[in-house]
Amino acid sequence: MRSVHNAPTQFTRDREAMQTMFRFLQGSFWMYVLGFLPLQALFVQSAQAHEFVVAISANGTESDLILTDAVRGFLLATKERDAHPDETSNGHLGGLDVYIIPQTANVGAQFPSLKGAPSDLPDIILVIGAADPDDVALDLSRKESVTMISGTLLSTNLWSGTATTDSTSFAARYMSTYQQPASKWAADGYNAARRIDDAVRLLGQVDDRAALERTLAASADGFQW
Repeated sequence: MRSVHNAPTQFTRDREAMQTMFRFLQGSFWMYVLGFLPLQALFVQSAQAHEFVVAISANGTESDLILTDAVRGFLLATKERDAHPDETSNGHLGGLDVYIIPQTANVGAQFPSLKGAPSDLPDIILVIGAADPDDVALDLSRKESVTMISGTLLSTNLWSGTATTDSTSFAARYMSTYQQPASKWAADGYNAARRIDDAVRLLGQVDDRAALERTLAASADGFQW
């Protein structure tokens, strides 16, 4: 029988919990000092959301066609990292669950496997076919969302639908998944998703809208996949 003198008291449990928290914060501090962790992540890691919502919209005379290809390209990126069986979301970006909302019912109906988003208010609004996010009229209920465009496509990313000789290229993987060549709009959707993945992975969250907007803007002129 264990002596009552050796039984952990509430004080002992509280002290051990404080020591664990101290070690966590100490490790996070040195990750920040060494450049592996952004400053704002020091205090929000344990409280950050584990999911976010991306609404995808399209501009142009064939907006439904553009949006369909963009969603296909975007989805391809969400399955590349951090995937696991029995997904409850539409995939992962930046280590977090991501939900996708195509902004027309016609296009949404083409993707019946999309899981329902936890909120109708997106964290990020991706606009395909716009030169600038400010070109898009948004209702006031979305003023807290970060609006982004797909960004410049680098030729070195082998996004053209004919660049299928390299089996690891985006074009080859798109062809294998959808049995058709990738369009520029599909590449735009994929490029945007990869930029989001990089930004969210760096920040560890999407709640700091200003930091997210800055980080996404930094890759708008070209992002190497």
